[in-house]
Amino acid sequence: MKIRMKYILGIGIPLGIILAILKNVIKIEDNIFWKYYILLAIVVIAGVVILSCLYQIRFVRKLKVINKQVMEQGNLDLFFEDIEKLLNKSKSKFHRSLLMLNLCYGLGKKKEYAKGLEVLASIDLKNVKGINKIIYYLDKGCFHFYLGNYEEVISITEKNKEDFLRFEENNHIDWNIAANNIYYRIAKGEHEEAEKLLEQAKSQWKDRDMQEEWEMIGEILWQIMKE
Repeated sequence: MKIRMKYILGIGIPLGIILAILKNVIKIEDNIFWKYYILLAIVVIAGVVILSCLYQIRFVRKLKVINKQVMEQGNLDLFFEDIEKLLNKSKSKFHRSLLMLNLCYGLGKKKEYAKGLEVLASIDLKNVKGINKIIYYLDKGCFHFYLGNYEEVISITEKNKEDFLRFEENNHIDWNIAANNIYYRIAKGEHEEAEKLLEQAKSQWKDRDMQEEWEMIGEILWQIMKE
């Protein structure tokens, strides 16, 4: 909305000044002037809103294509290249935050967890709302888990427990929340409970990305339990 208001003011103020000058030059009556001024203002506002929505739709479509390509082809180098291109072009704080969250997905796949935390630290949380904020904290918990920072995993999970519960049936991130629940149990030393949750997750989520996640968690859990 801030972006829309900037453009509305940027167009509206100069246009208002021009119309005021024309009114005095052409001697337009007040009632006719205000009638057309209001009409023009409505057109300007509607135009800016429509253009903003079209830009948003175009941006989301580009992001979906990039994510679909990496999931189907597994080409992370191309994924990073495409995300960087969009970051270089995007001026919207919201869009940049969204792109950086997508960048974290790729860094997680490459197991570059420390770099992922650096990217998360660079995101202004004021521009991250709703499900994207949940994804932010899930990524943060994931990266800390694989870096062995178990106290951070516990802290993140307990601070965001209610929000995670609200989204645990969301089909976009349900398995991420399930993974976080296992991270949390391992971090707390509740290994038998973590093992039960892991077996449940394996039977419920069988996508390639998910199976890879369960295998990595299982390896860590196995190493801990054999000590």
